[in-house]
Amino acid sequence: MEVLSHHLHTEPEPPSQRLGAAVPEALEKLILACLQKDPEQRPGSAAELRRLLQACPGCDQWGQDQAHAWWERWGEKLRQGKGREPLPESSRTQMDIDFKDREGSSRT
Repeated sequence: MEVLSHHLHTEPEPPSQRLGAAVPEALEKLILACLQKDPEQRPGSAAELRRLLQACPGCDQWGQDQAHAWWERWGEKLRQGKGREPLPESSRTQMDIDFKDREGSSRT
């Protein structure tokens, strides 16, 4: 219940604080907008998010090479939760999702 309560009521930690590294201000604001509790305050669609990302100063220089380098540098730290203990195997949950019966799904 505590985790659910935080999900509903606790504001997310800004990426620059979570990573302990600078994140361009416009990009950080956009990331935090994507994490807003109120759906009306989030970008309304993937197309809008793309447009906003393209308008972020410095984001136009980001491509596959930069993304790969970023994940090489920060991925393991993120997977480890910045030194937090991983969840014990007994507390992990797996959920199977059947996409075959979803309306409009192209998966088989």
